[in-house]
Amino acid sequence: MAKLCLGTAQFGGHDRTRYGLNAQRPPTRTECADMVRKAERAGLTFDTAAAYGVAEELLGSCLSPGVALTTKLLPFLSSHPDHLTRLVASQVLASRTRLRRNDDSAVGVMFHSAQQGADPGIVAALLATRDAGLSQHVGTSMYYPNEFDALVPGQDIVQFPYSVFDRRFEEQGVFQRARDRGITVYARAPFCQGLVVMEPERVPERLAHARPYVRMFQGICAEHGVAPAEAALRFALESPADYVVFGVDTMAQLEEDLAIAASESSPAWLALRDALVQALRQLPEAVVVPSLWAKA
Repeated sequence: MAKLCLGTAQFGGHDRTRYGLNAQRPPTRTECADMVRKAERAGLTFDTAAAYGVAEELLGSCLSPGVALTTKLLPFLSSHPDHLTRLVASQVLASRTRLRRNDDSAVGVMFHSAQQGADPGIVAALLATRDAGLSQHVGTSMYYPNEFDALVPGQDIVQFPYSVFDRRFEEQGVFQRARDRGITVYARAPFCQGLVVMEPERVPERLAHARPYVRMFQGICAEHGVAPAEAALRFALESPADYVVFGVDTMAQLEEDLAIAASESSPAWLALRDALVQALRQLPEAVVVPSLWAKA
């Protein structure tokens, strides 16, 4: 379970847009709290962000002080260099307060955009929070492999997508390059925001171009007798990532994912994995990058 990291974009409250293609309704605060506590008991780490509605406050009300977690700064425009250090420090302090982290609590802090992680002035301000003990790890969340090359040195964590549909970072050697630089990798979205486990006919019209890949993936899983959800999560867990960041909407989903992670792979798994790797090479970015998905 040590590799699993529960993402909390879904836990931001009823007033924010539903996250993921399969989300029917946002979970209630009580449901979120129950899921957080169960995940903590299972030994998971947590990922959140200041932009996720009330998710930081929710985690702060539920988590024990020693539980490891990462958060992300609110996006902000570059300020005058004299003010950047105070601006970034105030954001980190605000997140620590919402998360109720004490001085001994380890908190990783990431930029929400790769543009910030490539800006020397802003990065220096975030590194200063680590030097001051306000954060223990700092880094950047990104969407494209070439963004890794632009990172300002000194960052020690990164987050990027990785799934059976989206292997761009692996194919361009980012996992190994991160390891060579001593950077911890959080691989997010093993279910590609729910796309890989949707019934093909329920895939939105704006993603009609993705349906053939969904059918192909699910057909190969059926041939090998493995459920799509298990195949997707196991695929990500076997990646070189240090942590796999996944999201859930219900306790049933969380329990299913925990059971998958705790179970041994079936004899059919290796053959299935090889078949998926061969069949799903280099999918179009319009399929795997959510920001490119047309508006509904």
